[in-house]
Amino acid sequence: ALKPAIFTEQGQRIAVIAAGAIFPKEFWATDTSAGIFFPWREKLIRVLNDTRPDVDYLFVTFHWGAEKRETPKKYQKGLGRLCINHGADLVWGHHPHVVQGIELYKGKPIIYSLGNFIFASFSNTANGMVAKAIFKDKKLLSLKILPINVNNFEKPLQPSFLAGAEKTKFISKVQALSDSIKVNGIKLDKDGSVNIYR
Repeated sequence: ALKPAIFTEQGQRIAVIAAGAIFPKEFWATDTSAGIFFPWREKLIRVLNDTRPDVDYLFVTFHWGAEKRETPKKYQKGLGRLCINHGADLVWGHHPHVVQGIELYKGKPIIYSLGNFIFASFSNTANGMVAKAIFKDKKLLSLKILPINVNNFEKPLQPSFLAGAEKTKFISKVQALSDSIKVNGIKLDKDGSVNIYR
């Protein structure tokens, strides 16, 4: 469960580390049973430090947070920033079933929750987002969020991109959620592009 997925794309070595900060403990991998990598601080630091020298890009994804909560918990911020401090280029999360804000920490994005994408539930969750990050020469060139409609009452299991007033409203909401993090904010253009500033 600790082993990163490493692949090569256009001559660049990319590592993805996946962890789940969720309960019950029966989900967690142990020495004798399969499961998810629970991000114990020491183990997370070790896998980040061991992986970083061998790759061009290091991405970390977490299943974390509280369902239906639009703001990240303190531990999410701590884990996200710890990953950046130990070499991650991008961190993104999922699990709350709603979107959460985006933080630029040391110039690198932490997307706290993308919300739903394809999820077989008929609930009141209507929107999620896809994040498009472009890197070159080991630097983040751009980040853009693409709002999506994930309302299964309208198009079962078929996300579609939001447009017009719905898209504008969604982007404003993500901006407000990002502003509430109050550390290293983002500025979203009306098309969902993130202005990267330090």
